[in-house]
Amino acid sequence: MLNGLLDDLIERGDAVAPVAHPSPSENPATTGFVAPSPVSPHASDGEKSKAETLPPTLVKAALRVCDARVDGPEQRQQMLSDLASYPADRHAWLTDYLNGEADRLEAPKPDVMDDRRTCSVCTNFRAGRCLAAWRGELPATSRQYHPRPNMMRRCEGYQPNAEDPDRRPGKVRWPGLTGDTLTNVRITL
Repeated sequence: MLNGLLDDLIERGDAVAPVAHPSPSENPATTGFVAPSPVSPHASDGEKSKAETLPPTLVKAALRVCDARVDGPEQRQQMLSDLASYPADRHAWLTDYLNGEADRLEAPKPDVMDDRRTCSVCTNFRAGRCLAAWRGELPATSRQYHPRPNMMRRCEGYQPNAEDPDRRPGKVRWPGLTGDTLTNVRITL
């Protein structure tokens, strides 16, 4: 399950820690083995599964993604067992990635009548900052601009992601945002 989320990172060439997958003979589906629930009341104190040793912030981020995708108990358990297969030094990175994925999935979907978009669906929004502002493309905006990712807005630096059917950038989509303010007021009146 987690590997499916990370496929886009692998395709982009980002470094992702390899995950050891069980052979078909070790596959829980073929052996009848059922992994214990990470919060199983039947597990004894001495028996902690790998999923129980995950940091709470990582578990919370993973369950946010599962909630946003409306996953069932099996998918949630699979997500936690996939996370448990990653080394501990990758947990902070995975937490950040899963929180970003959850933010993207939980973002409000644009209304047909509302042409505004959120920064979380803009390709210029990376690591909590606006790359258009960083490149100096947004006048009167600091290069260190960190917008609120899920606030609906119109922005001349907007670049649509693959899910947006309208492929026009912000400068073309909202031409009244650029240029001299007095000229724009006269045009819109």
